[in-house]
Amino acid sequence: MREMQWPAPRPREGLIIERPRLSVEAITGLGHVLISGDLQGALNALAPQAPLLGLFGLAPDGPYALRVARDSALLVTPAPIFVDPAQRGEFFATAVDDGFAVLTLRGTDVADVLSQGASVDFAVSSPSACVMFAGFRTLIVRRPDGVRLHLEASYREAMLEWLEGA
Repeated sequence: MREMQWPAPRPREGLIIERPRLSVEAITGLGHVLISGDLQGALNALAPQAPLLGLFGLAPDGPYALRVARDSALLVTPAPIFVDPAQRGEFFATAVDDGFAVLTLRGTDVADVLSQGASVDFAVSSPSACVMFAGFRTLIVRRPDGVRLHLEASYREAMLEWLEGA
């Protein structure tokens, strides 16, 4: 009855997993906006400097957008931004700041963890940043300080459990 014996929740932010060759840090305070329709029009209106990235793209320190599908993306900003959920011309935008968890992986074992979690060749990019990673729909992007995973917040604990065993 392991499912009845839940451990205490982990901290919402900061270093969660620390091993000699892998660390996992939870990042909070970022803004997340789901956009659909005219992605370039949405980015021009909400964050003009944000690049639209695919799988394993290199994300800047400022805002960036992760393509989910042909006509949808997740805009990530350094802090939450106000978004009126009404349609704006050819696109929709909905703030989902608390709907996504962000984990940064660092260390020499990151490549091994990525290969265990997804049957994807990360050397060959894809227009979509979204893959099934460790059984969860995850948006994966590179950062100068590691690899960042964006996933639905409700799967955060399960992902951390998987990462502990990787």
